[in-house]
Amino acid sequence: MSCDKKAITTDPANADHADEMSKAEILAEMEEAFLYAKKVKEGKAKGRPVEEILKNW
Repeated sequence: MSCDKKAITTDPANADHADEMSKAEILAEMEEAFLYAKKVKEGKAKGRPVEEILKNW
């Protein structure tokens, strides 16, 4: 299965939707999340409980 560079979607017919994220955007968001988690682990940032994040989402 090849990855479309334009958007990652489960339905190729809907690849042009504005709410879809490109592979690069997804990877950038994941990198940011892992770097933040690393800072929390090192005590340089304060983490938040998952319940709080989901409740406010």
